[in-house]
Amino acid sequence: MRILFVGNSFTSRNNLPGLLASLAAARGITVEHRLISAGGASLRQHLNAGKALAEIATGNYDTVVLQEQSTLPAKNPARMHDNIRDFHTAITEAGAQTALYLTWSRKGTPQEPLTTAYATIAAELGATLVPAGLIWQHFQATHPAPVLHAPDNSHPALAGSYLTACVFLIALLHEDPTAVDVPVKGLDPAIAALLRESAWSICESLTTEEPRVERNGRMFTLAQVDDIHDRLGSASTLVDYLEALREIGVTTSDSYLTDGHTTYHGTAGHQLSTAPAHEVFPIAPTSNKPALLEALKLHEAQTISYVEMSKALADAGIEKWTFDTHALTITYYNQAGSALLSEQVT
Repeated sequence: MRILFVGNSFTSRNNLPGLLASLAAARGITVEHRLISAGGASLRQHLNAGKALAEIATGNYDTVVLQEQSTLPAKNPARMHDNIRDFHTAITEAGAQTALYLTWSRKGTPQEPLTTAYATIAAELGATLVPAGLIWQHFQATHPAPVLHAPDNSHPALAGSYLTACVFLIALLHEDPTAVDVPVKGLDPAIAALLRESAWSICESLTTEEPRVERNGRMFTLAQVDDIHDRLGSASTLVDYLEALREIGVTTSDSYLTDGHTTYHGTAGHQLSTAPAHEVFPIAPTSNKPALLEALKLHEAQTISYVEMSKALADAGIEKWTFDTHALTITYYNQAGSALLSEQVT
C-alpha cells in the first residue's frame, strides 16, 4: 500500500509512518509512505502551500491520510470540515482514498469534541476514520501507565505513537497487531505487547456484536439519522422514531434552542452533531414553565411552526430538550441544567 501522510508533528513525532510500516511488514504487507509535514500546520496551510496537492495529483498513492492541527477540530469544526472537503476532492480526482487521523486531546481536556468533528466529516465523505484519539481515551481510562503524552501534555510519547500505529494497522490495513513482535528502540517489549493487545481489544470492543445496539451505537452516522428523521420524524410516529434511533445505537439526543442543532449520543463517547437549523435565538436567563407549556400546546395544535415554537421555548428560558431512546422520554432543560418538564413519549 502506498500512503501519503499530510499533517504536522503529531504525525512526524517518533516517525509514526515508519512504525506503521514496521508493523505492516511483520504482517506481510509492504507499506510505502511519504510524509508532508510542517510544525503546527493546519490542513488549510498545507492547501495554501500547494506541496501536498501537487503530490496527491501525481496519482502515486492508494491512500492519503489527513491530520488536522490538533486543537482546530474542537475550536472550529466547520473550518476543519472545509479543509478536509477541499483535500478530499483532490484525493478523489487522483483516484486515491481519504483517511482521517483522529488525534487525541491535550492532557486534561475533553476528547469528545475532536471525536465528533472527525467522525462527522468521515461519515459525510465516506472516508476511513483512524480513531487513534478515541483509543487513547479508552486506554488511559484503565491504564495509568505507560504515559501516552509527551511531557508537554500535547505531543505523543513513543508509547503514544506506537499505540497510534497499532490503531492504523487495524483501521487502515485491517490487520491484528497482537502477534507482531518487532523490537522498537526505546520501548520496553512488555509495554509494546500491552499496547498492541490493548489497541486490538479496544477496537474489538467498539465493534463487537453483543449487544447489537452497542455495536451499532459506536458507528451510527448522520446519514442514518437523517433517513430515520425523514421517515419517522413526526409527532404521530415519535415512538417509532426513537426506537429506530435506538436500533442504530443512539442513546440520547440533545436539541439546542439557540440555533436548532442536535447532538446525538451513542456509547463509548461516540456523538455526532448536525448543523444549525435556524437563526440564533437568545435563551432567556429566567425559565418560565407556563410559557413552555403554552408553546408546546400551540405547536401541537399546529398554530405555530417548529421554528416559532423554538423561539418561544428560548424566550421561556429553555436551553435544550433531550430524547432518551431507552426510557422513551423527552425532557426540557433550562440553562442551569434543571429539568422543567419530562414527559413519556407515547
